[in-house]
Amino acid sequence: MPDTVRKTPPYLKALAERRARAAGEVGRLRETAETVIRQLASAEATLSEVDAELRRIESRLDPADIAPIRAHKAYENLPRGALQKTILEIVKVAGPVTTSEIADEIQARFQIEFLIEQFRNTWRHDSVGKQLRKFLKAGRIEQIRGSMLNGADVRWRLKSGAVLSSDHLKEQAAAQGAEVLEYDAYHE
Repeated sequence: MPDTVRKTPPYLKALAERRARAAGEVGRLRETAETVIRQLASAEATLSEVDAELRRIESRLDPADIAPIRAHKAYENLPRGALQKTILEIVKVAGPVTTSEIADEIQARFQIEFLIEQFRNTWRHDSVGKQLRKFLKAGRIEQIRGSMLNGADVRWRLKSGAVLSSDHLKEQAAAQGAEVLEYDAYHE
């Protein structure tokens, strides 16, 4: 056994790490593709069975004329309006909350899984984001725009109909232990 160990050159170490990451990504994507292929085969078999049944019952009907519904599988057993109610409930309970936080909570409650992150992002924008925009337009919620520094995001909260007076704000500040200074520009 040699007394000295040779140090791996940095260019070789970088290539080995790059190859290991690529191999991991290939494995993950291959697993995802196999899952999608199995799900596709199952969905195609169901579609063929239903088409055959439709043709048997009504021969004049072309099943291809029936437009597909793009609803997410997780929504199949939910009552109509469940997503809307859940979003409002999350915004009400959690206070100012980001779209991503709302989407995470909905995923957890309804046990929604996505095979690819891009599918999740599309769902978050199309389902959750669209509903939030509808609520904003209807005046039910409002946006709180923070600074975009440090990854700050737009936050949502229920729209408050109450206009707080300065006396009410002073009471709240005093209750939290803040010092309240009054300034009267009239007497200068």
